[in-house]
Amino acid sequence: APSRYTLYFNTGTTDLTKESKDLMPSIIKNITSREVYNIFVDGHTDTIGSSERNAILALKRAQIVSNLFANKIPKMEKVKVTSHGDGNLLVKTADEVSEPRNRRVEIIIQ
Repeated sequence: APSRYTLYFNTGTTDLTKESKDLMPSIIKNITSREVYNIFVDGHTDTIGSSERNAILALKRAQIVSNLFANKIPKMEKVKVTSHGDGNLLVKTADEVSEPRNRRVEIIIQ
């Protein structure tokens, strides 16, 4: 069965929250302890700023998380990095609303 994780970021940055940093060893252990066919790393933002800026920021967040795996797991070609910017909100908000749960990277391990 796929494993799912959500990592959160400080507003407007590519800096993981402390709680999310603390999850990384568990995620890496999950990846290295079983047969993995694909790892999807999807970046997201809240609605603060322009959609163009948010698309770039969400992609950078996903790339940062992917890079954290780079030295830890074999076969990085299994990692697929995408960005949804502010287009796939977990918590629906109006524009220019700071919502911590929307500032995230979702990881799906299959």
